[in-house]
Amino acid sequence: MPDDRNAQSQPDEFYVGYLSMPEGHRKFVSEIVLTLFFVILGLSSLIVISMRDPGEATWDTQSPKSWTGTLIEKPYPMLLPDDQDQHSSLFVVSMGKGGAHDRLGPYFGHHVKLTGYELNRDSRHLIELLAEPDAIEDDPSVQPSSAPVIEPLEHIALTGEIVDGKCYLGAMKPGDGMGHRACAILCISGGIPPMFVAHSPDGDPIYYLLEVDGSTQIAEQILEKVGQPVSVEGGIATMGDIKILRANASDIALVD
Repeated sequence: MPDDRNAQSQPDEFYVGYLSMPEGHRKFVSEIVLTLFFVILGLSSLIVISMRDPGEATWDTQSPKSWTGTLIEKPYPMLLPDDQDQHSSLFVVSMGKGGAHDRLGPYFGHHVKLTGYELNRDSRHLIELLAEPDAIEDDPSVQPSSAPVIEPLEHIALTGEIVDGKCYLGAMKPGDGMGHRACAILCISGGIPPMFVAHSPDGDPIYYLLEVDGSTQIAEQILEKVGQPVSVEGGIATMGDIKILRANASDIALVD
């Protein structure tokens, strides 16, 4: 027969909050904590490894800069700088998640001086205007330059991603992908330039200003596709150093 006296001499472990934790409980909790530590460490490593490379995008908020040139409205508000060797055409936006269309309205076609912060990625530049009224100065003493002629090139089919131009060019890192999707939708809805990012056969990024149904103001049905892989069929055009992808809403589809 089993020795009942031995069983009775080993009382059940029972945890009481104000007493020391029983040895069996202590061992169980230690094993759980150690297991969770390694699980969290592994998941964190996977997240870091799977994150996209944010690239060399920069956002210089330390010191405002000034640019002079001609301000144009179409296809998106841009400054054509006087010093073409120093800068390419620069998109112009407001601070925050909004475009500067209304604020720039009286100055389109004028020679101006703009002051703000510079965002830059792969030689694609953007100006974030300061909020002060003197961030835009009209200069009627200088003859404005003519806007570059838009040259149509070819019909093309591309796969890539719709991003907002401000965050992608440096305001956020990374400024693309599902993790940034909600922010990108808010920015594009607010008038930030919509861009389409594709890649060459060599893997180099190619940036396009996106026009859908003839406008850079993107409709709700296209906003739903922002931040996800999409296929686009449309026409490519160039305006100076700006590549423009022109498509109909019906020709933009999610990629499975």
